[in-house]
Amino acid sequence: MSTGAGDQLYRVALAAEPPFRLGSLTVTPALRQVSFNGHSHTLEPRVMQVLVALAGAGGSIVGRDELIARCWDGRIVGENAINRVVSLLRSLASETGAFRIETVTKVGYRLRTDDTPPAAPETLAETPQRTFPRRAALIGIGVTATAAAAYLLAPGNLSTRRRDAERHYRAGINSERTGEAGATQAVAHYEAAVRVDPDYAPAWGALARALTSAGDAVPEDRAEPLTRRAGQAAARAIQLDPRNADALLARTMIGPVFRHWAEIESSARAALAVRPELNFARTRLALTLTNVGRNREASALIEQAAGNEPLLPGLQARRGWLLWQTGETHQARRVLDWAYHSWPDHLFIWVFRCMFLSLTGETAEAIRMTQREGARTAAGGPLPAAVAALCARALSRTATAGDRRTAIEAIATARQTGDIASFIAAIYLAALGETHAAFEQSYGYLLGQRDPVSGERQPLPSYAERWTDFLFSPPTAGMRADPRFPKLTAAIGLDAYWRSTGTRPDQGLT
Repeated sequence: MSTGAGDQLYRVALAAEPPFRLGSLTVTPALRQVSFNGHSHTLEPRVMQVLVALAGAGGSIVGRDELIARCWDGRIVGENAINRVVSLLRSLASETGAFRIETVTKVGYRLRTDDTPPAAPETLAETPQRTFPRRAALIGIGVTATAAAAYLLAPGNLSTRRRDAERHYRAGINSERTGEAGATQAVAHYEAAVRVDPDYAPAWGALARALTSAGDAVPEDRAEPLTRRAGQAAARAIQLDPRNADALLARTMIGPVFRHWAEIESSARAALAVRPELNFARTRLALTLTNVGRNREASALIEQAAGNEPLLPGLQARRGWLLWQTGETHQARRVLDWAYHSWPDHLFIWVFRCMFLSLTGETAEAIRMTQREGARTAAGGPLPAAVAALCARALSRTATAGDRRTAIEAIATARQTGDIASFIAAIYLAALGETHAAFEQSYGYLLGQRDPVSGERQPLPSYAERWTDFLFSPPTAGMRADPRFPKLTAAIGLDAYWRSTGTRPDQGLT
């Protein structure tokens, strides 16, 4: 692994990391366990994350900034925090003799084993269910379950088998309740449950749901095997129990919305037909419909979902935005104002309300949102407060040509550094009358960035998530009137979706 500044860094998600060996040491990230000489130790989550990051570098130096980005989610941490973790790993190295950690002054750290340079961590042959091979990821689960069944299905063992499976299942649920670190252990507990009892539907369903959640933290180019594995677990759960809520929900969550609109719509509707109380499936369906321009249907679904669970801030933020999308501007303002005053520190409420105010002429209030507490709330989000303030000023009634130019330049700079989401940039550019620039942002986001040398677009990973709802928002009306718009919708597969489902975007959006 290179640690160059231009590399794409991804967070270490322990649930998605396969077991590996470091010399005589066996490392199982999902359980946070290391084993040697017949003994096992459980490491702290952060310690295991750093071990995975260093081991995965193949003997290369891993910078401190990269460790912070991958193991501390980029949060500001002191020197002592990193030093403490490295010290604990050095104690482990000294105890086991399996590896050593070298400090490269003012640069970072390098993990070494007796093999110099060490190869990438070797996947354990005896745990195929965690190796994530593209074509056989799900075979590992099936083989493991079948092997367990050979003994456990024998007469007289059913009750013992079920009790053991239920114990692992309950342990998984308890692990998930402890937060992020527990989620990685939960996957391992659910896997243990289905190995013990291949006919225990609750564990299969929980495994499917937990794997889809773990997939959120995995880079796009590594998501496909994990997604397939979750799909297999969901299918098995539904085969055993067609009403299994976890499996029905998992099916609506598996894979990205982008280019899978029809499949997710079908899965969500099927889940609601069996279990109408599954509010998440209703929300997932609504968000899918917004991405294909069916905002009126989506808004009705979100209203129902918000009525069922009124205290979910993200749901209220989306509710307000969709009301605006469907022409209910006054009601949208009421919802977003209430949400903002109820949850003033919620990032997505801040983003939706700030953009809404700027784009509907309430620019002074939008600028106030970017100051003081607003700037703190926006930190690390998809819309920097400074850029939001410049865009609001540029959209005000008193804006000058210089104000608009400054905002456009700020958007371009923020895009180069990755500080503003492409779809947000496209909305602001379209609102500022920069239709060509809005299309350029959309092309790169939805079709892949151009290679600086060849000029060819780099293909997106097969499981890349891209939101297309911005194409059907009020500010992008100029894009929809442009001859390039139908070419874009054809290129990304929206036309194929509309043809296959016999639907069209809302009237007036084309």
